[in-house]
Amino acid sequence: MDLVNNFMLAATGIVGNCADPNNCGLQDFFNLLGRVFNFFIYLAVPLATLAIGYAGFLYLTSGTNEGNRSKAKEIIRNAIIGLVIALAAFVIVKSLLALLGADSTFTKGL
Repeated sequence: MDLVNNFMLAATGIVGNCADPNNCGLQDFFNLLGRVFNFFIYLAVPLATLAIGYAGFLYLTSGTNEGNRSKAKEIIRNAIIGLVIALAAFVIVKSLLALLGADSTFTKGL
């Protein structure tokens, strides 16, 4: 249940508090982008962990069933590829935002 509560707390922190909604600037937009990417990273890591755990269970219980064994290997491979893509996207976006002049407040907590 803690995982659900932490997830919901992370989701509520995505939309920032702009002091004046009619006067939000580019920096507020960069901060919003950073919070969205942080949210997806916080989502991707546990999902990849669950997928790898499920694949490990499937592999261990496959016995002599080659179909389950190959399915487990495919799940592990896809989970790792997805995690690498998510982390690479985060690094690319972080670099682009830094290049465009955004401050690094969106990386707090990582």
